[in-house]
Order: sequence, then C-alpha cells, then structure tokens
Amino acid sequence: MVLWLVSSTAIQDQTLAALRNPDHPYRAALAADFRRNLVVLTVAEALSLSRPDATGGACIIVGTIQAFRVDETAGRKVYADAGALMDHFSGLSPEQVARLDKVEGSADLQGVGRPTASLCNVLQLHRPMVIVDEAHNARTPLSFETLQRFDPSIILELTATPQLARDVGAEVYPSNVLFHVSAAELKAEEMIKLPIRLNTDEDWRKVIGQALDCQSALEAAAVAERADTGEYIRPIILFQAQARSKTDPHRLTPEAVVQFLTDDKRIPRDQIAIHATGHAELDAIADISAPDCPVRYVVTVQKLREGWDCPFAYILCSVAELNSPTAVEQILGRVLRMPKARRKTRDVLNRAYAFVASNSFQTVAERLKDGLVDGAGFNRLEAEMLVKQHGAFEFDDERADFVHKSEALPDAPSATAEAVVAAIAKLPPSLKLRVNFDPETREIGVMRALSRDERNLMQLAFAKVPGADRVIDRLFIKSNRIKATEMPEGEKPPFLVPRLCVRRQGMLELFGPGHLYQPALISTHAPICASRWI
Repeated sequence: MVLWLVSSTAIQDQTLAALRNPDHPYRAALAADFRRNLVVLTVAEALSLSRPDATGGACIIVGTIQAFRVDETAGRKVYADAGALMDHFSGLSPEQVARLDKVEGSADLQGVGRPTASLCNVLQLHRPMVIVDEAHNARTPLSFETLQRFDPSIILELTATPQLARDVGAEVYPSNVLFHVSAAELKAEEMIKLPIRLNTDEDWRKVIGQALDCQSALEAAAVAERADTGEYIRPIILFQAQARSKTDPHRLTPEAVVQFLTDDKRIPRDQIAIHATGHAELDAIADISAPDCPVRYVVTVQKLREGWDCPFAYILCSVAELNSPTAVEQILGRVLRMPKARRKTRDVLNRAYAFVASNSFQTVAERLKDGLVDGAGFNRLEAEMLVKQHGAFEFDDERADFVHKSEALPDAPSATAEAVVAAIAKLPPSLKLRVNFDPETREIGVMRALSRDERNLMQLAFAKVPGADRVIDRLFIKSNRIKATEMPEGEKPPFLVPRLCVRRQGMLELFGPGHLYQPALISTHAPICASRWI
C-alpha cells in the first residue's frame, strides 16, 4: 500500500499519467516486480477501493496533501464512514482494531468501538509507504501530524530543495538525505539545458524586447532542427511579472505585461497564456507541446514554481525581483528541462536563457548560481561555469560545427607550417579532431568553444612555436565570448588608459610624480584634464 502525496493538482495529474503509462519508467519499474498485480487510483477512486485490490499486489493512491491535511477531520470524505469500504474491516484481530479510529458512541460492553470504515483507516490498517513529493512544502507541525495519522511504515520525501538547517528550539530539523542526483548528472544524461545565458538591463521594456528577439532566433533554429531531425520544438518564454500591490499601482502585474505584449509588440492574444492569481489559462490547454497549440508566451508571478512540465520553455524573462535562491531555482527550473531528454544538433537549443530587469548583472548572476548550488545540486565550481553573459543574438558561432578563427600566428623562422602541424599532432585525439591550421592566413581554427583545460593543452603543445601562447589565449577568449571585466585576475588583457595632463601657464604638461612632490605648482584653479589617448 502506497500513499503518494503531491502539492498540487497539476503534479497529481502528471504523476497519475506517468504511473498509468506502460511506457513510462515509473510503470516499467513497478511492472518488473508486480506485473499485472498493480492498481493506481486517485483519492476519489480509492473511496470505493475493494479489498482484493488493497491486498492482491501493489496499490498506489495518488492525491494532494491538502485532501488530508486538516485540523478538524469531520466532514472530510477521506476520514468519513463509507459503506463501500466496510469489507476491509471484517475479520480483524483485536490488535488491528485497537490501532484504528472508532465511530463515536459505538463502544460495546467490552469498551471496543467499531472501526470507522474510512479511507484513512484503510491506510492505517496497511501501514503504507507514504511518498511526499515537493516535500519542502510539507514540513509544518500540521503536515507531520497528518502523516502520523496513516501510521506509515516509511515516509519517503522527494524534493530538489531538502531542509539542511537545524534549529531545535524552533523545531527545525534537517532532512535525512538518502539519495541525491546532481544537476551535473542530469546534464550528462541530456535531461536539462545548460549553460544559462543571462542578460540584464534596468529598462524592463528592453528586457522584454531582448527576450522576444531571443525567442524569434530560437524558433528559427527550431524550424531548421525539425527539417533535419523531424523533432518539433516551439520555444516558449516564461514571463515572471510582479504581484499586485494596493500601495503601488504602477507594478508590472501579469495584466500589465500582457497589455505591453499585445499593444506595443503586436503579439496575438491567443499566443499568450496567463497563469496567476485570478487566471488559469494553462488549465484550458490540453497539451501545450502539441504542434497546433499557438502559445509562445506564458505570463505568471509564482504559480509555476512547481508542477508545470513544459520542456518547450526556453526563456525566463523576469521583470520582478529574484529574491531568494530557492525561488530563483524553482522559477528557473521551469526552463531547464530538455525536450525529449536528448541533445539537439543546434547548440542554441541545448541552452536556457534568462533576461532580468536589474541594474546589476553580477547580483542576478550570483543569485542564479546560488539557486543552482542550493536547489539544483551543482557544486560551486560547476555553477561558476554555467551562468554566462548573453550579449548579441548571433547564434551561428554557437553551433557545434562552427569554427572559431584565431588571429594570425607571428611570422617567425621557427613558426613554420610544419612546426604548427607537428604541434597539433601532439594534442589528445578528441581535441586534435577539432583543431586545424590554414598555412596561407596562418590562422588556427577550432570547432566549438575551448575549455580552460583545452587551452592549457594547446599552449603546452605549441610551446616551441613563438607567439602561439598569446594567439591561443586570445582564441580561448574569443570562442567563449569572455569580456575583459569578467576574467580572473592575472588573465585580463592589457588595456590603454588616457594620460593626464596639467595645464600651467597656458601649457600642458604630462602629469607625473614630480607634480606631487611640488604641490604648489598645482593651482586649485588649474583643471586637470585628459588630453588624448597615448
């Protein structure tokens, strides 16, 4: 007997569909042990559960925790006496009866009352395994009291954000983590889109415009992908708006964002779905992944933090503040899932994109990284490499077969074409296949971006080629679109600064240490100016 509790009807529907689908891994794993002796029910269906189904094999009841989590059980069908369940309570031993809830006023001469023929008592009778999905939402005293009512044999929690803190005084205890799957493993299994390309701007209008440009470019790539592979993808933007406020009428609510999209950007209303307080337009869509579904833009506040499964969501566009790392990870998680868990031939379709209204790229980037570390299972070193700045929308250089060209190698006697070819031959096979050399232009070409380790291997192999170390370093920077300000100390390229001059008696003098030694030479009325680039 298994009671599978989820936090929303959306997750309930997804879980039921997976457990009832013969081709889904969930069902396949259960069928391997139980074959046809398996029944999957909703809570409503379980209210008429037969005794053979409850005892004949595996019985899985899927429902929301809200159906059971109440202070007062009276009036709730799962706790009420039901004639359809009477058969479960015949022939019980005194020990079994003693564990069950009784009908009030039904005690006999021995003081033993009749067990309530309720679904809760059926569960108590079988001491079920209780699975709690999104378990971080079920850690209140009332939640634990509810779980205790079933007299479970084991409680298994599923969550991407387990409780790690301990505060005995506040009754906060860490989760007992038995098994952990990191996001790096999910990426290796081609289940998620990474890295995340991030762009920020103070002007929310520009942020939305950039997200729309990105969607158009991705949709063009998706059309070409379908022509090559037959796989249909329709990239979707998830807009995160701001919640309503009585004190701030100018907040960017879902309605305001939709009005901007329809009025200013001329987007057809049928391509937009609002899913926020007062709106549930996604509920009316049978299959958002269907080719005939027009939706390309979903506007929400936080309703999609959990339970929304749409791998076509590629872009997060937030005009709201991304506050806590957990909220960031759960919102961002909606755009990380890879369609069909299979890499695409166009690398732009293997990535997620985030556009955030903010005046600080670094702050938003750190929050995304914290979300990846705290909520998605990455370690800090992995996260540092997986949030990158997204500048232009020139996607051609992100294709797996695109060749990044270096600047020309210096023309030196010892830097012959033969010496370069010999250096390439020293590279590991996986890297050597991606590197080529054009003897006429003296340019080195590399397919895909170079990693730091690959850059180091190339510099070792080219150690005897004069000037190659600088050329390779520049190629690494170019292929990864690294800006000088983002590079670690010691790796930033040199840059020119203006020389300062002092105007004295109508003449300009280069400002130097000598002027500091003679402060009287600098008048408070003599402005210091930059004359020109040197």
